[in-house]
Amino acid sequence: MKQRTVAKEVKVRGVGIHTGKEVRAVIKPLPPNSGVVFKCMETGRLIPASLSMVSSTDRATTLGGIRTTEHVLSALYGLGIDNALVEVYGPELPVMDGSALPLANAILDAGIEEQEEEKRAFYVRESFSFERNGKRFTISPSDKLVISYHISYPPPIGEDSFTFVFSFKNYYYKIAPSRTFGFIEDYWKLKRCGLAKGSSLGNTVVVSRKGTLNQLRFPNEFVRHKILDLIGDLALLGVFLVGRIEVFMGGHGLHCAALKKFLEDSMLYAYPLNGCVDPRYPSSLIRFFC
Repeated sequence: MKQRTVAKEVKVRGVGIHTGKEVRAVIKPLPPNSGVVFKCMETGRLIPASLSMVSSTDRATTLGGIRTTEHVLSALYGLGIDNALVEVYGPELPVMDGSALPLANAILDAGIEEQEEEKRAFYVRESFSFERNGKRFTISPSDKLVISYHISYPPPIGEDSFTFVFSFKNYYYKIAPSRTFGFIEDYWKLKRCGLAKGSSLGNTVVVSRKGTLNQLRFPNEFVRHKILDLIGDLALLGVFLVGRIEVFMGGHGLHCAALKKFLEDSMLYAYPLNGCVDPRYPSSLIRFFC
């Protein structure tokens, strides 16, 4: 497959779910082999979408100070966008409706441009397992990207599992519409910690002991959103992964820690014959903006 970028600028705006501030972002095309790069418009700092740039995984994936990057990364990865500049006006990305669907629609409306270079990817050739605090993340060989996710929460969510076979079409229809969720009793705790200031029923599925305060888009929307988040964190590899991933009760912290550990051993994956950049050491991208 060929690399992809957006055909023209994509503009989105809205509230930041944690800061509560009005924020906006502009996604612009980049040349082949650029990767996804965030630009903080307040400081001019360029931040490659890389595991090495993760500064926090507390309730979101923060890259070099830019919060809540996972949904835009998920939309880009899910639609096969390899190269893009994301200009961020504010401290975080807009949450939109709590899913990746508005971002995916904005990208599709702008159009996707196929580029000349081959898509960068690597293939899992040995099984890998990572466990922490009763949570588990495994990667094993497969001829396609397959994600199996299992969650276990107090009622009314309970236990649930979902297996997702990756394709751009499957991502758009089965994963992108799933929204972020939270328990109503945690809301005030998050507020005291300076989080969830922009959270509302318009962008979060709120769960009480009696059920949800919103109508669900899927009966298993909760586990689907966990896969959405994982796909956003997978984008930090900088290449497309071909393998089977199984996660039990994960989150951004587990995802990023496991992927970093996975990349420490190059024997666990193999590059295609056309070659690609080692994702552990992203090449400098500054030359495109000098």
